Amino acid sequence: MILFLLALDGTSSARSDSSEPSPGALSQLSEQVVSRLCRSVVSLASFHGDTKLGECTGICIETSCPDATSFLTSRLLIPLTWPTRKITENLTIEVHLPNGRTVTGWIEHPGRYVDFFIVNVKDLSVFDAARVSLDCDIQFEPYRKVAAVWRNFSSGLLGATSGVDLASLSALTSETMFSTCQINKV
Repeated sequence: MILFLLALDGTSSARSDSSEPSPGALSQLSEQVVSRLCRSVVSLASFHGDTKLGECTGICIETSCPDATSFLTSRLLIPLTWPTRKITENLTIEVHLPNGRTVTGWIEHPGRYVDFFIVNVKDLSVFDAARVSLDCDIQFEPYRKVAAVWRNFSSGLLGATSGVDLASLSALTSETMFSTCQINKV
């Protein structure tokens, strides 16, 4: 599952994990940050026919694609054993939006990235998304308090758990980040 790690001052970075909420984690974020998260974090699931293959959290991102809304999500949306060449032809990707609507999307260039997918959905003009820019570098200081955020696929509820960033001072934003956020179940 992809989660989004937020410094409790509101800066963010994407990372991978799995989940269960801490009741106070969302309340530790500012109202402005929670409002943006509520409008940008979605849940996604992949299906082969009626069989659900996987589910993940995604976040709405800024892209140059004018006729689609794009979401960054984990590669684990699709089982790793599923052939990459069959992802676009045999699977359905459902995106549960924060407003309760469910729309169908597609994975753009499934073989391009190792750890994540970009899922596109056409014509979401009714969805007031808060798009996150991936064009900025964010430096997390070690031992800074952070929150991991996700959206539950079945209930649509936004969840979070807090912890401490364990990154070293020399960590780059392109490196895997570790935190003490305890996540047990989606």
